[in-house]
Amino acid sequence: MPTPNASTVTTAQRLALALCGLAGCAAANDDVDGGGRGGGGKADELDGTAACPEIFDGRQGFSRDLVDPATLRDPIAQFVLRAQGDCPDTFAEAAAALAMRDTAACDPAGAVQTAVISETSQVLGKPDRFRAIANRSCGGRPEHGVLMSIANLRGDATKTGDDAEFMAFDETLGMFAFYTLQGGQWTFHGNSHDLVAPDTGSRCAACHIDGGMIMKELDTPWLHWEGDSDTPGAAALIDRLDDLGARQTGADLEQTVLAANAEWTEIWVKDLLLENDLERVLAPLFCTKEFNLGTAGKAAGDGVRFVPAEALVDDTFDAGAFGLQINVSPEAYAAAIADAGQRVQVGGAPLVGPDGEPVVDTHFKLAFVQRARSDQQFVDRLVQIGVIDREFALDVLSIDFTRPVFSEDRCALLEFVPSVPKLASGQPDNLVPVASRFEKLLGDCCTPHDGAGCSGETVAACVCAQDDFCCTEQWDALCVAAVAERGCAACPGTEDTFKNPLVDVVPNLPERIRDGFVKTLTAAKPAAGTPAAELLANLQTPGGEQSHPQRVAEFFTACNARPEAERIADVLTVISGRRTEARSTPLIEHEASLPVDDLDVARGTTLDPKTCTLVEP
Repeated sequence: MPTPNASTVTTAQRLALALCGLAGCAAANDDVDGGGRGGGGKADELDGTAACPEIFDGRQGFSRDLVDPATLRDPIAQFVLRAQGDCPDTFAEAAAALAMRDTAACDPAGAVQTAVISETSQVLGKPDRFRAIANRSCGGRPEHGVLMSIANLRGDATKTGDDAEFMAFDETLGMFAFYTLQGGQWTFHGNSHDLVAPDTGSRCAACHIDGGMIMKELDTPWLHWEGDSDTPGAAALIDRLDDLGARQTGADLEQTVLAANAEWTEIWVKDLLLENDLERVLAPLFCTKEFNLGTAGKAAGDGVRFVPAEALVDDTFDAGAFGLQINVSPEAYAAAIADAGQRVQVGGAPLVGPDGEPVVDTHFKLAFVQRARSDQQFVDRLVQIGVIDREFALDVLSIDFTRPVFSEDRCALLEFVPSVPKLASGQPDNLVPVASRFEKLLGDCCTPHDGAGCSGETVAACVCAQDDFCCTEQWDALCVAAVAERGCAACPGTEDTFKNPLVDVVPNLPERIRDGFVKTLTAAKPAAGTPAAELLANLQTPGGEQSHPQRVAEFFTACNARPEAERIADVLTVISGRRTEARSTPLIEHEASLPVDDLDVARGTTLDPKTCTLVEP
């Protein structure tokens, strides 16, 4: 079969090519049976017996189809699914399998770090319901290498439960693999590339829309996570459940999330550029996909003294020395939420606090919906590598700018994406070098030798979890082949398995994209006052890097010039509407994540960009 041109090969295709290439190399190796594996000994091939041979394939929704674990090379596949031994059918057994096999470069006291979240424990002042996110950092992996999510933990729990969700970072692809363990059955829901595909059927895509990690409460004080405030019962829960390891906070998890999504974004951007799919390249700029939750609170119990800019506009505009905000007194805020009938609910009923009164706000007050940091990371990367310029990004974001999330007007402008013949190029010999990443890990693992094991502890643990012959008998040629084939590291000659193409953006691409939009918009002859007409005017008027932020600053000036009671009532109406829209998505899984009220705000309600008065659709 001819090898596809590298400029059109996606990351998923690169994996298939790599597996075929390695299989061919192994078959041609005359020394493969030279370590006692032939002639009545072990078969002249890598041991194909997986602990979990029956893994459901959930990439296109629920099915009874199976995925071959031999095609999976992330740490969960390496140390749990493809490993030799019994297949874990509970979270505790999966955690035990990792503790037994994933032992290289592990600090026993800190191998597993867990952050817990509870929407109710903080406001109740006592342990209630928790969820936990644990990461396992061993083998030189980043902290996002293995992630485990456990739901429905009670404050008095004595075990972690049977079911869990797993994300594992596949170094060979530069993206995550997604798994669930439910009722004793493992399901593979695809990798990041599968989740962002337009025709995806993966259930994980409903939440992990951008293909990476999700942490809705991503900024200080992290709303429902620990960080600026301890959660009652959280420390005791982690201390009591050995599977959860050591305690970490929302601040720790935030850094893990940002680093993980930046790494995956790099691959995602490259693939879309090489696929020449400009509409998908620009979609995170125009359309809300994921979102985050913010808060006006700075400390638990503090009254609300301002509404942050990002509650009403994209914080890309808020880059000045003096932050933009809506001023409000704690008394005016308290009166406004009382007038709105605001409360926190669980099961459709008001949550009652320790004082016997209904809880009217989240622990850190004034929770709001804001544009996702993952979308911002993606767009920032487009600017950094020269796909678009910052002025183009601001020209787009200024459309319907008082509606930074869920803007149908801005999203609809994607229909004017121009056709650009070629966005980027990548050649087979134009690859990101990876050998240096593994130099300190390899030892003598890339050379067949007498004796069991190899001096690269991390690599040996990975290989031997899947083929214990290598660490009990002899490190033969098949063990060397397994180093790359099973995703453990890159030996000389197998670096391509781990390489991603260096992408060269075509010259003057920002200008080509801008000129293309001007052409398609001009041809459409948009009516005055429409979003399309406004975008056309923005693109044809230089100086947007200064004029758009100035316009946003003038909006906040107009807001603060209004009578306090009126402005805070209108601002809370807009925030309430966006909370309602957010609750209609799978990303809001728990009712108490956001307050509810009696305002009944129409979808699309926003603030006028000049007067800051309420505008209903």
